[in-house]
Amino acid sequence: MIGKYYLGVKPTKPGYSEYVVEPALGGLQWIEGKVPTPQGNISVSADTRQIKITTASGKGTLRFKSSKTPQAKNGKISSIGNSYYELALEADKTYVVNYNAD
Repeated sequence: MIGKYYLGVKPTKPGYSEYVVEPALGGLQWIEGKVPTPQGNISVSADTRQIKITTASGKGTLRFKSSKTPQAKNGKISSIGNSYYELALEADKTYVVNYNAD
């Protein structure tokens, strides 16, 4: 499914008890959608400046690339090298990350 590819939501443990979100704009200006899981939908909205995720049950990790240091109002963003960053996602929360996809 193209939506799942661009939204980048993939289970890392059975039943999405753990998952990773790696949005890929792939030349698009923005993407938005929901990925159904056994615990509910994971919603992802991303453009070149902001990523917004609403989680379902389970534990997730947002992984993305940014040319400047990203900011989030909730959660702690960690640098993992080569301009890539990660943010731990808890169940039933909304996260907004400001970043620079350029």
